[in-house]
Amino acid sequence: MIEARPSGYHVENHLIDDTRRWVKERRASWSDLQAALDPVAGPLWDNSSSSYNGIHDRIEETAARSLGGSLRLIKVNDFKIVVGVEGAEIGRAKQKVRGYFTFNDMPYLLAVTDPVIEGKYLGGSDGEFRIGSAALCISLREPYRGYAYKLIASVIPEI
Repeated sequence: MIEARPSGYHVENHLIDDTRRWVKERRASWSDLQAALDPVAGPLWDNSSSSYNGIHDRIEETAARSLGGSLRLIKVNDFKIVVGVEGAEIGRAKQKVRGYFTFNDMPYLLAVTDPVIEGKYLGGSDGEFRIGSAALCISLREPYRGYAYKLIASVIPEI
């Protein structure tokens, strides 16, 4: 990485040196991952808003500007994949992959953008698929129509 390049509430952003190749040095163990979890005592940022298809999946853009970060690495014990068609009521029917979990006694249903998980479930059967214990990287996307949406950017099942 060349340097930090924070942008708005995305304070973790960095400029990547595209003249150098990344080299995988090792695979992190589950205990390595546990040590990297973010200490979050309450909700994931702010739970005051939900979209039509999600639960606690968005934050008003004005509130998001003062969060001080856009990534959280958390562990959950009840993760499940929820696959179904969304948007049919507005003529935009599309299969969507979401993740359901509880965290600090609060439910969440967030869109999944992890390409491995999307690739596994998109185009398959609709339904709910229990994963169980997993580490999740939760990210806030760029504002869209006045909201910053919470996304599951990565799913790391416990093995």
